[in-house]
Amino acid sequence: MSDPGEADPKIIEAIEWFASYRGDRSRPSVPLLRERFGLSVAEACSVLREVNLRRARAT
Repeated sequence: MSDPGEADPKIIEAIEWFASYRGDRSRPSVPLLRERFGLSVAEACSVLREVNLRRARAT
C-alpha cells in the first residue's frame, strides 16, 4: 500500500472500514474481511498490515 493510487478500491474501502471497526473483536479478522469485502487471504492480510502501520504512525 505504499502508493494508494495503485490500490484496488475494495482494499482501500476495507482499510478505511477496518480502521474504524468497533464490532466483535473476538472474531478472527481475516475471515471477517474476506466475507465482508470478498478479499483473498493475501488481500485481507494486506489490509490488516496497512491498518496496523497507520495506527503505529498515529502514536
